[in-house]
Amino acid sequence: MTRTKRQYGSGCLLKRGKGWAIRWREIEIAPDGTRKKVLRYEALGDVTRKIASDTLAQKLVAAGEHTTPMRSRVTFRTLAGEWEASVMPLYKHSTQIHRRFMLKKHLLPRFGDLAISDVTRQELQAYVAHLHRAGYAPRTIDHIHDVVSAILPKWGHLRENPARGVDLPS
Repeated sequence: MTRTKRQYGSGCLLKRGKGWAIRWREIEIAPDGTRKKVLRYEALGDVTRKIASDTLAQKLVAAGEHTTPMRSRVTFRTLAGEWEASVMPLYKHSTQIHRRFMLKKHLLPRFGDLAISDVTRQELQAYVAHLHRAGYAPRTIDHIHDVVSAILPKWGHLRENPARGVDLPS
């Protein structure tokens, strides 16, 4: 029986007990801004080999078809600082004051220490619900959402803007 070697980057199916697990590589941005390939592992449990193979193929397609990284470990605070330094000066002075206030009072305390990839649509929706329960006006919530929506998609750290699709109070 001759064994053939897998092609680099093709992922790996692993038999684990009665179930399957998969391994693959994807691009990640480290906190220092460098891009590197990281190894991912996911236990699928008691599924058929065909389902495990299809799941691996989906992960490989998602990791390979985009030049943008799958995950970014850069913190929200770092990205917000870059946005404040390079994009904020393009706004009118009054808009700068208002957006800087929203950033410092609302967004940095909540999301500042999170990695950019951990700021998900669910996190943002939960924060909007929290603000609504706390009695903030819908317009204020909309302004906070505008700021986070402007910061998140910058510089290719995320594939899509998680602030899109967040339901805001009317």
